[in-house]
Amino acid sequence: MTKTSVLHPIFAALIARQDELGTKDFWTGLTDQQKSFIAKVTSRTRDNLKDIPEIERCSSRDYEVINAWLASKGLTIKLDKFDPSTAMGMASYLEIKLQWLVKGTQANIKSKNQYFPGVKLPQKAVRFFWNQEHGNIIAQILTKNGDEIFLTIAEKPMDENELQQFAKLVTEAKTVAVAFTGINFPMIDLDHQPDISWLGGMSILDQKKNPYFISQALQQTKFSMNENGATVESGVAISARRGHSFDEKRPLIIDEPFVVVIRRPGIELPIFVGYLDDDCWKTPKV
Repeated sequence: MTKTSVLHPIFAALIARQDELGTKDFWTGLTDQQKSFIAKVTSRTRDNLKDIPEIERCSSRDYEVINAWLASKGLTIKLDKFDPSTAMGMASYLEIKLQWLVKGTQANIKSKNQYFPGVKLPQKAVRFFWNQEHGNIIAQILTKNGDEIFLTIAEKPMDENELQQFAKLVTEAKTVAVAFTGINFPMIDLDHQPDISWLGGMSILDQKKNPYFISQALQQTKFSMNENGATVESGVAISARRGHSFDEKRPLIIDEPFVVVIRRPGIELPIFVGYLDDDCWKTPKV
């Protein structure tokens, strides 16, 4: 099953509202996955965004503005409606077009007794490396703008986190391999929506110490590759709702559906658990 991991648009979307909230602090993670993600975010990461001018950002308290902006980029992801008085939206879009230094030719690829449309590039268009930790040859295709693109056969499926670790191993390969006569690889036409809902619950404080929690997180990534080059597009849409302040000088206001749990010491199961919506918010008769 195809997986993708494109982190920079996520960073860009998150700091789109971080800047507007007037805080230098980054978002706070609750889960191990969120904390692992945040650990990747350094001051260098933010600086690196300046080196990727192809990333655009948008932020608004109107979800329709965000959705229209995403649609203008050819993306189909959409944020659900949110209340502009208590929530905010943020989005980002990355598009990078690469041209091979030497144009290739079309050549079919045979795999599992099937033929797939492919590309053939000559030796002068590719460099070959290998890494002891990875048994397969790593090919670096040369591009006109100097961006690096690497291809190598994977031994097993990988999730998003494994992809990031594997990318580091591949791009750090230094040992030059025996020169091949070129490279043949399949053409790619990918439109993928990776699951980034794990961002949900991450929080950040604004200047007034009001917390905002991520309530929606969407990503759409497109990748194409043929005899001319490759194009990567990735868009991210995030909304965050204002939560309750932890300032003890203010009362905690329960103004949304809530849960009540009643338990008794020594009793294994709760005595009562209820999700209470406003259909039962009434003065009791007794």
